[in-house]
Amino acid sequence: MLRKQVKEGTNFIRRRLSHLTRLNIVKPSYFTFELTNKCNFFCKYCDQWKIKPDKELSLLEWKCVSKKIFDWMGPYNVKLSGGEPFLKKNIFDLIRYNNNLGIKTMINSNGYLIDDKLAEKIVKSNVHFIKISLISFNKDVNEDLRGRKDVFEKSMNAVKKLVYWKQKLNSNINISLAFLMNSQNLEEVEEMILWAKKIGVRIYLQVLVHNFKSDVRENLEKSELWPKNKKQIKEVFRKIILLKKNNYPIVQSMPILKLMREYFLRNEKIILRTPCKISYYSFIVDPEGNVRFCFGRHKNGLVGNIKEDSPKDIWFSKQSNIERENIRNCREFCRVHKPGRGFLI
Repeated sequence: MLRKQVKEGTNFIRRRLSHLTRLNIVKPSYFTFELTNKCNFFCKYCDQWKIKPDKELSLLEWKCVSKKIFDWMGPYNVKLSGGEPFLKKNIFDLIRYNNNLGIKTMINSNGYLIDDKLAEKIVKSNVHFIKISLISFNKDVNEDLRGRKDVFEKSMNAVKKLVYWKQKLNSNINISLAFLMNSQNLEEVEEMILWAKKIGVRIYLQVLVHNFKSDVRENLEKSELWPKNKKQIKEVFRKIILLKKNNYPIVQSMPILKLMREYFLRNEKIILRTPCKISYYSFIVDPEGNVRFCFGRHKNGLVGNIKEDSPKDIWFSKQSNIERENIRNCREFCRVHKPGRGFLI
């Protein structure tokens, strides 16, 4: 534990110095493999499902990506996402490969495909962490926002099955809910936090942001999903902060929760004085092998392709430094999720 804290502290200092001096003296610490563009949801707030899968990396190529990064970094942590990662064939072969290298694997999933059999397999695979998105306790809200009829039952069942197999197998897997806060579910936040504690999982609160799978920046405040009642926003966050003080399993720290409140209140002065350092720790590989730093900069933020160049060469390249300047000058508010680091999905 002490070694981990020292390493994290050192990386924090290096990131800060890199950002201040524009001299990159830090390696990435947060890797994401977007295994596929395929998605079985049709969410209102995301265009992922509109992207046609094309020339996606094979299992062998993903193993090569893992090994390339391992040869540079040694053991590291990686998040598998998509699209929906469980739509990727042979995902468990990649997980086993990562395990053998000492790489800790995390997964983001919508939970739709996770039945009892798959939940057991996930827990037995020694995945370090899994996050399931659950947007509402209201069936109609789920169907409206996520574009299909049976999403509520499937997602709820996924969480319950994962918890069951974690307990049955005495596993150390970390299970979290991802709850995207918006106008249609804001009043449910407290209930969702209470339920997370009851079943023994953590909850990751997310703010509504611009569409990550598009380089077009829409006006969020005009969206039907944007919470417009400031009095309601303040009251909801008052309850969230109180629950956090009472040790409810909310992932975000107190400073982050307060920034999230200011985000919804559109307090530009407070938000933009928080630097985004995502380009000094994040390394995202998309389904075709393209690399970028920021989840929100889709095609505009590409800095290389890992099939053609080594991860180290990409990280320290001229194009990466240009992109770091682009991010430095970015005035998006999504940085609120992690002060000093940037947005984490």
